[in-house]
Amino acid sequence: MQDSLERMYRGGNRRIEMEMALIKLCSPELDGSVDALVRRVSALERRLASGAAPAAPAAVPAVQEQRPEKTEPEPAEQPREAEPSRPVPLAQEKPAPRPAAEAMQEIQASAKRLEAWPEVLQTLREYSQAVAASFSGSTAYVSGEYVLIDAPSPMAFELLRRPAQRDKMREAIRQVTGRVYKLGPYQKSAAQQEKKPEDPLEDLEELARGAGIEVIKK
Repeated sequence: MQDSLERMYRGGNRRIEMEMALIKLCSPELDGSVDALVRRVSALERRLASGAAPAAPAAVPAVQEQRPEKTEPEPAEQPREAEPSRPVPLAQEKPAPRPAAEAMQEIQASAKRLEAWPEVLQTLREYSQAVAASFSGSTAYVSGEYVLIDAPSPMAFELLRRPAQRDKMREAIRQVTGRVYKLGPYQKSAAQQEKKPEDPLEDLEELARGAGIEVIKK
């Protein structure tokens, strides 16, 4: 403190001198004067005399050299054998639809005569006598879900092309047979289309059936 005070009076920076004096008082190891050295040596001698070993400086841990770890080489992947390609199943081919003409021939081949056809015409007459008259002399055949009509008058098929008349015919067939049928034309075979000798009795019989008159054959 005396040395610091003298330096302050000599014109030095008083603030710095005061701060350095306070720092040295708080940290004696920073004081480099002869008196400070003598005090530190005396303190060490007292500690040695009392048997206390001076504190050894903290050992700095040796930096261990990191050796690169040996990595075993990974076994090379063996190329996989290409799996045999499985044959792709072909889509099942749907059978081609049969031509309408061929299907109609099969329907006509199994057609049987509709014996209740006169009753159907009688039921149709209750709806319209003119429509029923167009089917005069006609016959009908049943094959599966079809009723095939054979009419000598082209007017009959013109009427069946009209939805209202076609529905009335189907309704008349349903009332007599109890079933709903699809309608179609009956095409005669070549043998049937050959002209036969006209029989007035057969013509009369057809007219009677068309009129709803019961014909009894003997």
